[in-house]
Amino acid sequence: MKRTNKKFAPMLLTAAFAIGLVACGGDDGGSSSSEAPSTEAPTSEAPSTEAPTTDEPVVVDCAPDEGPLKAAWVYVGPTNDGGWTQAHDEARLAVQEHFGDAIETTYKENVPEGPEVAQVIDDLIADGNTVIFGTSYGFQDAFEAAAAANPNVCFEFATGYKVSTNMAQFYGAAEDTDYLAGMAAGAASKTGKLGYLASFPIGEVVRGVNAWAMGARAVNPDATIKVVWLNTWFDPAKEKQAAEA
Repeated sequence: MKRTNKKFAPMLLTAAFAIGLVACGGDDGGSSSSEAPSTEAPTSEAPSTEAPTTDEPVVVDCAPDEGPLKAAWVYVGPTNDGGWTQAHDEARLAVQEHFGDAIETTYKENVPEGPEVAQVIDDLIADGNTVIFGTSYGFQDAFEAAAAANPNVCFEFATGYKVSTNMAQFYGAAEDTDYLAGMAAGAASKTGKLGYLASFPIGEVVRGVNAWAMGARAVNPDATIKVVWLNTWFDPAKEKQAAEA
């Protein structure tokens, strides 16, 4: 697997477009202009001593020298939580089924956000995993440090914002479905009083709450929304208590 940094792609496209214009610039629909050739002697310039620059993408090769690619997922909750972690693990299983013997996957579940994350990552690298997925916002600092210390390992991270040559971010446009869910709640409510249980006040969650509220008010402008912050990713008992309060 190769990690490619594509931040220079727009410049490459611009350069290619400019070259195309220069190449086609001699034909303006049949008209032509003639100028007397210059009689001045050509000037000579000393050759540049600067090293040539390149805008080629940076590629990190995470493939092993031999054998199947080993990839690991790090989860904050259990794989049977019926939601976030379970969806990630179903994706892992789909990857395993699709690529067959070409890949070997594993996972660590119920990893708390804290110092333990770094040790889990180190253990996975020691086991030969060269692609590691992080799936919880609180893992981000540990993943960033691990990426810096292991340049030949590719790190994929969900819901964060820190990136590097061998660490990328991934997250879908979940606010779209949150908006639709809010519309459904707003349309179904007879009182217009709505509640929303939220985990932690991080960017992705706040965006989801806002999208849900906007969807609800799109069909019921007078709807009121009460947001309860749980400060946990997975605690069914606490979630039930908050919903019934």
